[in-house]
Amino acid sequence: MTADDKLIVGEQRSPEDQNPYPALFWDAVGDQADLRAFTWRSAFTTPYDVFHVEFPEHFAREFTRRRRLRNLLLAAALRLALAIRRVPVVRTVHNATPHARLPLLSRLTFELMKPADQRVYLTNCSRQAAADPTAAVIPHGSYRSRFAHLPKVERAQPPKLLLFGLLRAYKGIEDLIRAYGEWGPSDVGLDIIGREDDPGYAAELAAQAGPGVRVDNRFVPDDELWGLIQAATLVVLPYRQITNSGALILALDAGTPVLMSDSELAREMEAEFGGYWVRRYAPPLTGETLRAAVAAAQASDPEPADMSTRDWKTVIAPRYLALYRSLARRR
Repeated sequence: MTADDKLIVGEQRSPEDQNPYPALFWDAVGDQADLRAFTWRSAFTTPYDVFHVEFPEHFAREFTRRRRLRNLLLAAALRLALAIRRVPVVRTVHNATPHARLPLLSRLTFELMKPADQRVYLTNCSRQAAADPTAAVIPHGSYRSRFAHLPKVERAQPPKLLLFGLLRAYKGIEDLIRAYGEWGPSDVGLDIIGREDDPGYAAELAAQAGPGVRVDNRFVPDDELWGLIQAATLVVLPYRQITNSGALILALDAGTPVLMSDSELAREMEAEFGGYWVRRYAPPLTGETLRAAVAAAQASDPEPADMSTRDWKTVIAPRYLALYRSLARRR
């Protein structure tokens, strides 16, 4: 293989994925690598140089036991085929473990697809938490280029707090609702927006929501979500456990400061972006914490957060391509 040859990389996620991250990845990395979207059929016939896994649990997502068993057998065959062909596997560790509980067969599929010749973490603290010193760290890329065509949305008046994304119990949403109720502002609203597959949990959140709180349990299209984030005074991420966050990067890209529970990630992000853009609090979240954070967000209007270290073309893509080439040379 020469330096000019394009590597054939099996990429688990498709650019048509609902999340904008894969499309940005394909646009940047696909300029210099021959990316092939994963399907079970193509995985056994494509002459990969490298195979890239991002969410091992997605290989296991099926609703019937029969299809879960099928995926388990396919995953076992794929791992064997990759090993026989000496195709190196890269795994970008978005989640150390699946957020949702998996049935037994799906857990086995996850475990089969989890091992990798090279792991990539999105933050230094996630690599440290995994005690994985030989792994690479390639940061989560910026979303700004994805939304550059949209007009800027001005801050909402009256002010708004916002939590967005998949609604999951580990995110501490109940803590945010309780703290907001403790504060009880008449001039600041709280929007909780995102999809929850469990109608029971969404109903629980709606039942806890008092005056001023709006729970919108639906998938929000990207362009609409971008406007909602820009309009918010503050994005609140009261997650009980967190080692990386696409929501945090999206909020900063949109020009909205973030309040988050103190953690290794919060300190890492504060060091990178500054105390205005990433504000930490010591749990538990209180009404006074929210009040002070809103006041701080309104007190100044700094230049947008510097996202240059997360540029897809100049930072993210070159690092992945160098990693792919290094692994391919070892075959």
